[in-house]
Amino acid sequence: MDQSVANRQSRRRVWTSEEIRSKVESSKVVLFTKGTKEQPRCGFSERAFVELEPWSSEVEVINVCEDSSIIPALRSVVGRKALPLVSVDGTFHSCSDDLPKMLESGELRHQVEKVFSKN
Repeated sequence: MDQSVANRQSRRRVWTSEEIRSKVESSKVVLFTKGTKEQPRCGFSERAFVELEPWSSEVEVINVCEDSSIIPALRSVVGRKALPLVSVDGTFHSCSDDLPKMLESGELRHQVEKVFSKN
């Protein structure tokens, strides 16, 4: 087996719902997305990156394309797997429900601004 393949397999882990909850509780804003800021894999992910740009150093970004084991764990916590998912102060917003409306109206930006202005 190629050494690089062996190294990747030894680093592989499986996300749990407890880890998702812990990540959300320890971070003010978490973006679970397809792709990266430089290479988003869908339009909603790209729009979420643009909207969150002013806080890019403070937003926790998790690219599910790097580790697909996160999807079942997200589904168990949130009840859906549609991406991107944004957690703002522990409340999830997904592209299958309110995220498109929040992006369009500026409500996501407002909520993120509010949570980062808290001391």
